[in-house]
Amino acid sequence: MSFAYRCEVCDAEPVWRLTRIGDVVLSWACSNHLSEVAERLQRDHEVTRLEVVLYAKSIEWAEMSRALDRIAEGRAP
Repeated sequence: MSFAYRCEVCDAEPVWRLTRIGDVVLSWACSNHLSEVAERLQRDHEVTRLEVVLYAKSIEWAEMSRALDRIAEGRAP
């Protein structure tokens, strides 16, 4: 069993966040298991779109977004 925010295969710190577009399935992968996790997210007999994002960047962007929201609300960042 894999944990949230951990590589789906080996439970290591993730490098990549993968999102399956459509039914919004989230998963995480280390560099060694990126292709394996991407393959697991593929749907049988359908075209599958995946979004692959560098996990560290996604955290950075989320923090910036929260800081901008606080500024827009008139609170200190």
